[in-house]
Amino acid sequence: MTGCFAEGFEKDFAILCKDNQKVADAIAAGLHMERFYVADVKGNIVGLLAVSDCNGRTSIPPAFHKERIVG
Repeated sequence: MTGCFAEGFEKDFAILCKDNQKVADAIAAGLHMERFYVADVKGNIVGLLAVSDCNGRTSIPPAFHKERIVG
């Protein structure tokens, strides 16, 4: 799943890192995979759905990022 994100936002992440696997590994810890759904057609991923609601979010920022934003 994280590989799909890394590839899908490759242009955006390229500013920070051009290695999709490193990007996928970096974002893996911040995603709540139980809140994601994958649509596939004959074994090919054709879509992703992420659900954030009053019970939780699909992702969390890394601790260092939260400290930088919140202080």
